[in-house]
Amino acid sequence: MATSPAPDALAMTAVESIRSGMVVGLGTGRAAARAIRALADRVKHENLAITCVSTSIASAQLAESLALRVLP
Repeated sequence: MATSPAPDALAMTAVESIRSGMVVGLGTGRAAARAIRALADRVKHENLAITCVSTSIASAQLAESLALRVLP
């Protein structure tokens, strides 16, 4: 029986203050990738309307692959 991955409590804490209507800056690196995944989870489950800008192509691609709106 497969189990789903445990929630990333640190990443969830990092994105908990984000609200609908915000423009959110996305960083680069492993910690940023964790936060991007946590943010995408919040957007999906809480129907948040946010816009993202990214410091790197890799972070932008990850965010877009998780259905986050990213501006150039």
